[in-house]
Amino acid sequence: MRLNCQKKSSYFEYHYDTPGEIQAILYLSQHGLDYNEGGLTCVGYDDNEHEIDKNVNIGDLVLVNAYVCKHKVSNISCKPEQVGRLTFFVPIISVCKVFTQNF
Repeated sequence: MRLNCQKKSSYFEYHYDTPGEIQAILYLSQHGLDYNEGGLTCVGYDDNEHEIDKNVNIGDLVLVNAYVCKHKVSNISCKPEQVGRLTFFVPIISVCKVFTQNF
């Protein structure tokens, strides 16, 4: 788990994560108030991009099946007086993954 503070030029390109990974993302800032541009975008089953950050509020918890859902965090843009994009991020790995790894 980690606390993310993303400001100008913080981004991750489109990707998938490891099998079994579910991401829990707790939003601690508000798009349009604490930062102006950027954030989480997921490609849906309809092959359209869905901008998640524009549709959540502070305190919302978003769960993403990061292995199945193609996703990215686009460039964050904020003014000096804005805090930026704050999230509490917890990747949740399924129990079956733990038992299938080679030690």
